[in-house]
Amino acid sequence: MAVLSHSLASSISSKQTTKRTHRLLQLASLSLLAVGILGVIPLIPGGSLFFIAAIVAGVSGILGLSLTWHKALMVFTTSSWVTTAFCALNLTLLATNNGGGGIGGWVLWACCSAVALPAAVLSSTMHLLRVWRTAPDRALASEQNAPLVDDQQSSLPAPQPAMGLRVVPRAAPQRPIWPPPDTPVSALGDSDAGAANAAYAFSTGDASELHAEDVAGAARVGAAAIKAWPPSNE
Repeated sequence: MAVLSHSLASSISSKQTTKRTHRLLQLASLSLLAVGILGVIPLIPGGSLFFIAAIVAGVSGILGLSLTWHKALMVFTTSSWVTTAFCALNLTLLATNNGGGGIGGWVLWACCSAVALPAAVLSSTMHLLRVWRTAPDRALASEQNAPLVDDQQSSLPAPQPAMGLRVVPRAAPQRPIWPPPDTPVSALGDSDAGAANAAYAFSTGDASELHAEDVAGAARVGAAAIKAWPPSNE
């Protein structure tokens, strides 16, 4: 029970972590798209065609995360790393030119690198942990995690007997009454006669002709019947 609760808690926490990671990557994709659009506008100082990689990363990230499209997620991861490399290259060029690119170039590339690098690391981690898998892999995983017995099959009603067959319940064996109340007294011995009189008085409710000898004889017959019951199966 403790192992089951621990596995359930870990599964819930992993799902929550995956949701938070997806939200961060969606925000990163929107940010990359916005920075990339600003970077390719000619009127913006410090712009460059290198920001096309940021636009590709933003569009592929939005499509892949929204539609769970594995190919788009692969493009998102690759373009995020390419954008990170372009950011490192251009920041190095700006540093060697002693600020020749202006403050606009520093701001654009710094913002782009601050978004592209975490997006590349997180998306690569999701691929390595196989959270993002292709459709055949997801189908195989769901098939392996499926229960061996379906709930609908386990809730099927019990099989009913065929039409025309009558099921007769087996009655439990009952203790015989001996001697029968209607047995003639002449056919019984002393003890049997007493038991017959006692049985007759019990069945009719009339104990006017019942004597102490009859009760003693009924007791002896009852003791003998108890010793002989239940009957042997042999």
